[in-house]
Amino acid sequence: MSWLALTGKEIRQNTFLMALNLVFLIAVFSLVWYGIEKASGLIVFFSIPVLVMHSFYLFFMILLSLRREWKDRTALIWFNLPQRGWKLLTSKFAAAFTAFTLSLLFSMTSLYFLMKKAGQTFEERAIPGEAEVIATLSSLYSEYFLWIFAFIAYAALPLGLAGLFIYVLGKVIRPLGWLLGIGIAIGASYVWSLIIDTGIYSAIAYWGPILTLDNIPNELMVDITAETAAINQSGEVMEVVYLGNTLIELGLMAAIFIGISWLFDRKVEI
Repeated sequence: MSWLALTGKEIRQNTFLMALNLVFLIAVFSLVWYGIEKASGLIVFFSIPVLVMHSFYLFFMILLSLRREWKDRTALIWFNLPQRGWKLLTSKFAAAFTAFTLSLLFSMTSLYFLMKKAGQTFEERAIPGEAEVIATLSSLYSEYFLWIFAFIAYAALPLGLAGLFIYVLGKVIRPLGWLLGIGIAIGASYVWSLIIDTGIYSAIAYWGPILTLDNIPNELMVDITAETAAINQSGEVMEVVYLGNTLIELGLMAAIFIGISWLFDRKVEI
């Protein structure tokens, strides 16, 4: 079975979860739309957490997908396929990321139309101040739409890897390998947070800015630490994404995935 066939199979198996997720999103955004129309345009902000929750999408989707193999007793067939572990795991990851992409794009597009609806509501009710704020936010949201998607996806990837590692370790060390996996994941995250706060890492990683925020109203500017952003003297330009840091973190995630694949190939038992 080719990698594409494996990925297609995984996507088909995820169809029910994807449909369930879509129903949930439609229900949430419909309620927000109704609230904007009947109460206040400010209710649009209640839909923002839905976008943030997508950071955990890969984590849970991969856990559920792997659990299904053992629950449905298809793990034995899965392990006897003439495929290396990295192909089996990347097919899971690709299918989960496909579902994540569709869900996040639907949510972000829905939020865009909800913001337009909120702006119209404020204008109809003669609340010019709020209408102007919503219009500004809507414009910025459109301008940085792809970057917002990239930020959420970038946050979801390491959490997806964490879910993969926790489940695989749970099958290597029984019965409490999953608990050890959680501890290792949290510990590694803490150690990495200490590393990126050092001056040495800053000198190595923070070069080649690829995203610069400008023309952002001061009242909307988020507080970003000096280690991850550089602001010019006027305070109107902020560099928030660096090529060096991105390459290092992507390389680290690739190395972690290779390690998980090795563990999966050599140590996992049915």
